[in-house]
Amino acid sequence: MKKKKLQIKVFNSHRAQEIADTKFWRNLLPNEKRRLYEDYLYNYLMLEYGKIPRLQRVFKIIKRKKG
Repeated sequence: MKKKKLQIKVFNSHRAQEIADTKFWRNLLPNEKRRLYEDYLYNYLMLEYGKIPRLQRVFKIIKRKKG
């Protein structure tokens, strides 16, 4: 994962922070939003499971009657 420069912002109220968050997300391009979402998801999965969970293959064999 690429290292990012840390930015810290101090807000006087929760409302000011919410407005800044809204502006941030609205100004992102769709590809940037997708990339950030994937980063957040990857970090969550690594914290929760220690690895990326994979889909399991499940097979069920059914014998049909002739006729």
